[in-house]
This record gives sequence, C-alpha cells and structure tokens, in this order.
Amino acid sequence: MTLPTILVTGASGTVGSALIVELQQRGIPARAGVRTTPDAPTDSVIHYIPFDFSQPAVMDAALQDVQTLFLLTPNTGDAVDYVRAALTAGKAAGVRHVVRLSAYSDAHEVDNPHRIMDALVMESGMAYTLLQPGPFMQNFVNAFGASIRSQSALYEPLGDARVSYVDARDIARVAAVVLSDPAAHAGQAYHLTGPEALSDHDITRILSDLTKRAIQYVNISDEAARASLAGIGLPAAAVEGVMGLYALMRAGKRETVTRHVEVITGQPATPFTAFAHDHAAAFTA
Repeated sequence: MTLPTILVTGASGTVGSALIVELQQRGIPARAGVRTTPDAPTDSVIHYIPFDFSQPAVMDAALQDVQTLFLLTPNTGDAVDYVRAALTAGKAAGVRHVVRLSAYSDAHEVDNPHRIMDALVMESGMAYTLLQPGPFMQNFVNAFGASIRSQSALYEPLGDARVSYVDARDIARVAAVVLSDPAAHAGQAYHLTGPEALSDHDITRILSDLTKRAIQYVNISDEAARASLAGIGLPAAAVEGVMGLYALMRAGKRETVTRHVEVITGQPATPFTAFAHDHAAAFTA
C-alpha cells in the first residue's frame, strides 16, 4: 500500500484534530502525528503514528516518504527549536512543501516567536504556505467556558476592543484545501479571520441570547489577568505572550476582517453566533 505523503503534526489539538476530520471526509490520505497513538482510529485514509519534536528518531521515522508537512508546534518556550528541528529533519527526508500554522505577525515585532518561526520556514529552501489566523473562537470554550457556565461571567482585559475571531474548524478547512494542492498556494501567507469583528460586549450578548441567562463581561485589569494566567500554570514567558496579545487587541490590531476563508474554501467563514450554537453545551450552566 502506498504510504500517505502528508504528515500532520499536532494532530490531537484544536486545529489538528479538526484538520484530521476534514482530510478524512475528503478522502485525502495523511499521517496524524501524535505523542500517544489512539487504540484503533487508523483507517485507509488516516494513519496515526507517534510524533515528538523532542525525539529526533521518532520525528525522522514519521517523516519518511512525506512530501507535504503540516507544521503545528506546541505553544511552549521550545517552539522555535522544534520548528528548526522539524525543518532540518523534513528537508533531509525529502519534504517538498511546508504548511505552517502560524499566527498574526506584526512587522514591528521582530522578536515575535511566530515571526521567527515563519522566517525559518521561508528560508528553509522548501516550498511553503503560512496560515496566520486571528484569535480562536474556541478560546471561549477552552479558556473561558468554566466562568461562563458557573459564574455567567467573561473576564478579560480588553476594554471595548473588537477582535476578528476565527473558528478553528475554518482554519482546518483552509488547511485541507491547501494540503490537497499545495503547489497552488506556494509562497502565500493567508491571514484567516471570521466574518466580523466583535467586542466582548457583543460576545456576551450573543451568549446571553443563546443560554437565556444574563452573561456579563467583566473588564479586568492587566494585573488581574496576569495573575489568573499564572494561576492556571502558564509559564512566565507564555503569560507575557498572552498579555502582549491583549495589548495588541486593545490597540485595534486584531480587528481586520479578511475573506481568505471564503475565497479558499468556497464557503463563508463561520460567524460567532453559529459557533456558539454549535457549542451551546459548553456555555450552559
């Protein structure tokens, strides 16, 4: 049997797992790289295999015969080193095209880790496509769902800032299209957003209508947000990264709306109202 030529790293994460579903539904063979392989989800389309950026032998084995690499790295202080190692191993293995899940990159922030990692990809000598999404709608489930459910409150230091949140499922749809024909997207950097820019006032109004409860937006201080992030175990560097993102959002630098999702996939980007409806259980007390 011909081995799949696509390797998806981070295949068990928010975007990675949605991408695996998209590839499976489209019948596009791929290897799903995960730290711990599931018991029996492998089928004729998706092959789950061990993958670990910190273990060169494991990474080399996963990259054998791979032509297209979907590069999704964990949000840790080692991410730049992981990207460097994966690119070196991928080039040695014969990878031709790298599709990297990045993030917004601001030109004036030369030390932004995503900018550094994007530069490594662009300078690797392999063809590349960069996916640069805005903040995920899934954050309201994963990071804020507990307080929304138990306290009917959303705590963030955002003031009245408007943000063009994007559904991770839309990112996965874009990635699946790119992976199905990477040459058509070579050298491109796609800034992926939802169809609208919303404030937390808008978000809580939508969630209030959905849940039939009065959900309140509490505009907390930077100090309170920093303490909360540290309290859930984020390393200091990650805390400061999130706080920097909040500052950019307050400055209006996450408000831009693009049509890349619709143009690439042929379907409109998911509005937050539809996302909230699909995840209603996450917001219900």
